Amino acid sequence: VGACHLELVQPLRAMRLEALDGLRWVFSTQVVLFHFYSDGDTTFAQFSRWGSTWTQFFFLISGFVLALSEMKKPPGKGQLSLVAYLSKRLAQLYPAYLLTFGLNLALYGSPTSTFARFAFFAHVFLIQSWAPVCESTSTACTPLMYVGEAWFISDLLFYWLLIRPLARALRGRSVLFSQITLVCCWLFSFVLGWGSKDDRLAHLIGCPGHLCRYTVHQWLSYSPLGYFHVFLAGVALARMRLPRGGAVERVAEPDPEQSPNDLRMLAEDARPLCPQDAEHPPDLKGALKSNRGSARPLVVLHFARAPSWLLSFGCCLGFLGYAALICFASRLLSTDYVFLHNGGLLPLHVLVLLGAAKGEDPIAANVFSTLPFTFFGRISYIQYLMQHRFRDMYTEAFGWEGIAPVAFIPSLVAFSWLCQRLWLKPV
Repeated sequence: VGACHLELVQPLRAMRLEALDGLRWVFSTQVVLFHFYSDGDTTFAQFSRWGSTWTQFFFLISGFVLALSEMKKPPGKGQLSLVAYLSKRLAQLYPAYLLTFGLNLALYGSPTSTFARFAFFAHVFLIQSWAPVCESTSTACTPLMYVGEAWFISDLLFYWLLIRPLARALRGRSVLFSQITLVCCWLFSFVLGWGSKDDRLAHLIGCPGHLCRYTVHQWLSYSPLGYFHVFLAGVALARMRLPRGGAVERVAEPDPEQSPNDLRMLAEDARPLCPQDAEHPPDLKGALKSNRGSARPLVVLHFARAPSWLLSFGCCLGFLGYAALICFASRLLSTDYVFLHNGGLLPLHVLVLLGAAKGEDPIAANVFSTLPFTFFGRISYIQYLMQHRFRDMYTEAFGWEGIAPVAFIPSLVAFSWLCQRLWLKPV
């Protein structure tokens, strides 16, 4: 079972895995490279084409972080209503989305056709990707109209409706069950890849027409159907990171003014859980004092199994595998794109995520957790949303020749920081 130690967990709203912020920015930038630098036969263009395969990582990391937060909450303790939970989540994303949406309308005008108005309201309520609809005359589809990059937020909103029942269901299951779930999620990527080749899924459901086949492609590429297994894989990973039994062994909510003797007795009461750490109990008094004034001070004492050395180098191994694919299997991107884009790279992404979450991986500790990458991580979302709007303004002013493509990414970062600073919150 690995090494065992007592672990003190701070109130959940204070918990943050810093390396994951840096990862978000790196993969957000990879997607930008795919959109604007993937044309041509250069080595850099070949590298940029693989940037699209990191889109699925955002669903994996969302499932992991949200489920981990839910699973570490004591059962029945102060659960928000579904409306309050969704409002809390949307409050973090909708302002940036609203800014991008408004800028899009300012640049390209308001909707004129009936279908465009339908898509407009779908985007307002972030349901544009739940059931993609395509127009027969122009093959314009709801997920990619207006703020095309926001299709993934629409999918996330759908998954947020399911995260709490999913977390509760897996919390009570064994680690082996979660491991099997993770493997099944990856295998489902093969099903999607098979269905996308030669429009097999469209023909299977009796849909041979061009518009119908194109709509099926939109469902596979942008709807919640195409990535639910990736999100579920993140939930399964969260369960695998929990202590033995899937739940905390001891939960205490003592008064911060308790005497040192009372707190010492609390720590001693937890020692039988992990006898070898009996000489080093957690600093409960200091933790409670530091959290004085919080709505519900919480101290959790539980088993924590040391992950294997494999996870200590998860980022290194994941990126090494990614580099091997680029160098030796680049043709797969053209023959098996949907498979790779919709979960086929889960084994590599899982390694990267767990390596970053543990924080001991050399890349996670020395690169992604550093101050610059933490800063970049805080603007990754607005950078992702603004990429096409800013690129249109940028090329209008400077073109796309000479040094302009080189200066685009730094300019996009600066513009994203400005939007974050003026519209959202200081970083």
